[in-house]
Amino acid sequence: MSTVTAKKHRKSYFLYFLLQKLCKKQSGVTAVEFGIIALPFFAIVFAILEVGLVFFGSLALENSVEQTSRLVKTGQAQGASMTETQFRTAVCQNVNSLFNCNNLLKLELRSFPSFQSAGTYMENANNDPIDINGDLRDDFTFEANTAGGDIILLRAYLEWDITLSFPGNGLSNMGNGNRLLVSTITFKNEPF
Repeated sequence: MSTVTAKKHRKSYFLYFLLQKLCKKQSGVTAVEFGIIALPFFAIVFAILEVGLVFFGSLALENSVEQTSRLVKTGQAQGASMTETQFRTAVCQNVNSLFNCNNLLKLELRSFPSFQSAGTYMENANNDPIDINGDLRDDFTFEANTAGGDIILLRAYLEWDITLSFPGNGLSNMGNGNRLLVSTITFKNEPF
């Protein structure tokens, strides 16, 4: 065997030995694997938390509007001559400070001659709470002095700030990247 061939064999044996030794080394593998999956893992965890908070906020708003609507349904709001600000405060007290309710909550209170006309009103595109720019309108009607037996539509709108925003997250339904939470209740006033 010539010296050139022997050198080649030693060189290839050395590379084989080095690769074999490197493949056997396992220290640090866990850290490298965690580094690879950490970003997607934490993104999924935070997305789950964000979705959970949005649903929790939506349920809290629904519950609060349902409880506070009793003030109108039983005539207590009309008897006390409640203003929109006072009614908003009553709604926000039931939320238990989950979000900055007084500054963000918008209310719409209307009376209708029938449930059908209330449904027609809600289906009309001109009555959409979001304008053509994707922003929440601020011109909602609040008819505080309704009578017993009236059909009432009460809608509450709350702009929820989406913390984790990335393309395709699907939570945003407004032009500014926020989520509009809506609670709607239609009922007939009790005789009072």
